[in-house]
Amino acid sequence: MEAALHWSTKILPILNKHLESREWLASSHPTIADCAVFPYLSVAHEGSVDVRPFPALMAWMTRVSRLPNFIPMPGMLTLPY
Repeated sequence: MEAALHWSTKILPILNKHLESREWLASSHPTIADCAVFPYLSVAHEGSVDVRPFPALMAWMTRVSRLPNFIPMPGMLTLPY
């Protein structure tokens, strides 16, 4: 758990910076990258990782949650936050 918390403090700012200049992780449209990363970040709070201080990341999570056919999973952060 400590290692995950340590790495989240390094990775989340990088991810947030990346999303400041684009809407999606890997392309100009949603891709499997968005589908792969979203579930982990939406339940990060269960591991004491707070994604809320990262506005671009939160905006991206909101965009993902508004995709057609999106189905929220139990325990995920309620969006938009």
